[in-house]
Amino acid sequence: MFGLRKAYPYIDGQEIPDTRSDRKHAEKIEDTKFGIDALYFYRNATLYYLPYRCITEVSSGVNTEHHSCCSGDNAMEMPTVTLRCGSSRLQLTFTNTDASRRAEQMIRSALSSAK
Repeated sequence: MFGLRKAYPYIDGQEIPDTRSDRKHAEKIEDTKFGIDALYFYRNATLYYLPYRCITEVSSGVNTEHHSCCSGDNAMEMPTVTLRCGSSRLQLTFTNTDASRRAEQMIRSALSSAK
């Protein structure tokens, strides 16, 4: 079903014509790549993309996530960038706030140049 080294649209019906070329020239911040037409990210070990034209709102912040393991319940603060695409919402997590702020700036820049 899924081919190797291929990206799939996160929102059906929002395909872009040349994901391979766009991804090849994209700038990478941690596990997320920012191309000219779309951003590329992984969910459940599958590479997806989201065209900038789909994004209606972007914000960054810090979310608290609870992780339970053998040592008990631990709360971690994770820097995130939240994207809205109509009624859908996507959160991208980063390891530090500088990376999340830079990602937000890159998305805002792509949104302003797309208009």
